[in-house]
Amino acid sequence: MVNKKGALFHWIIFGVLAAFGLFFILANPLEMGYSIKGQWQSDFLKNYYLISEEEMLKTDLNAKLIIKQAVLDLSQKGGFNQKSECPTINNYNVWNKITDWKKCSPEPEKELIAGIKSKLLLSYPLRTYDLKLDGLSVYGKSNSESLSRSTNKYFLKYSYYPHFRITLDFDPKKDYETLKGEALELVNSCRNVKNLEKCITDKRKNNWKFKDCTAEKYTEQDRSVLFCVTSPQQVKIYDTNSKLIPLTYLFALDFTATIPFPIEKLDADVDLKNGFVEIIFDQDKSADSYNIYFTDYTFISSNTGTVAELKEKVFSGYFWSYKELKNSELISDPTKCASGVIKEKNKGYLCLDKVYYTLSDSKLQLNKDYLVAVTTVKSIKESEINSFFKFKYT
Repeated sequence: MVNKKGALFHWIIFGVLAAFGLFFILANPLEMGYSIKGQWQSDFLKNYYLISEEEMLKTDLNAKLIIKQAVLDLSQKGGFNQKSECPTINNYNVWNKITDWKKCSPEPEKELIAGIKSKLLLSYPLRTYDLKLDGLSVYGKSNSESLSRSTNKYFLKYSYYPHFRITLDFDPKKDYETLKGEALELVNSCRNVKNLEKCITDKRKNNWKFKDCTAEKYTEQDRSVLFCVTSPQQVKIYDTNSKLIPLTYLFALDFTATIPFPIEKLDADVDLKNGFVEIIFDQDKSADSYNIYFTDYTFISSNTGTVAELKEKVFSGYFWSYKELKNSELISDPTKCASGVIKEKNKGYLCLDKVYYTLSDSKLQLNKDYLVAVTTVKSIKESEINSFFKFKYT
């Protein structure tokens, strides 16, 4: 029979040995072929998921800067990434050619997307972005990118898509739509006005300036005028020096007249000694020629209108006659401009941008009253008669 005390001692020794064994197993898990639970998950979060999330956050931040820079660049080129098909004046893109707006005015959505794409390509040459502009938001959809790693225990490849959606605090297209409407209204109001600067100054909105928004200067070339216009939405944007500035648009508008300009001021001096009436008016360099009308029907002295309308009012028994003078036939000789110099009859002399026409005709009789008016002719079109000058041939 086994001694009870001996059996108890035997089990105590066995328990102590088991405790030591468990201690060594727990203290040296790697040496026993075991790994820490959660190591793979921790590695995935640290080296894949968080890295991809950080990269997508950087993409969002960079995309926002790129989009705003593209908006700023586009506004300084009048809405074009490159020069338009229409002429440029001092590097200002012209938005219209006479009455044609379709060919020359910018397509802001198309141009802005092209500008953003080119800048994204510089930052991310291995990515291909499809872009969409929708109101205040710009959407960028890209091809996938991958992170991969191989160990003696596993291989892991993690793919993600660096898409972005940037919401701006203004609508990039809305400014262009507003400006185009205002530009069309301004051109239609002033294209057929001779004093273009005054007309534009009177008709333009307060945010429209000439050439430069900070130090405006009226600049015109062949009836095309340079403008700098601040954003109708009053947008402010950071420039390349990280300075917050008003968003401005630089472009030019063509105010080429669609009809000849009427002669606005007319004078006449009778020179009986030399047998003519000297008709004096401002030269219109855009005109091909002038028609000098004269009549003995003086009852229409306050009337204006087309030649056909006014001629129709002349009663039977009175005459209505005219002389033609071409701009190319003007005599530009300073010696002929001095007072008292003899001039040829029915000739035009150019003196300091004024035309002096020596009207002579057998219909003009002494001591009778006459009316004279001048129109301009350009490409067959003739201006209206803006005023008559009354004189007595005496």
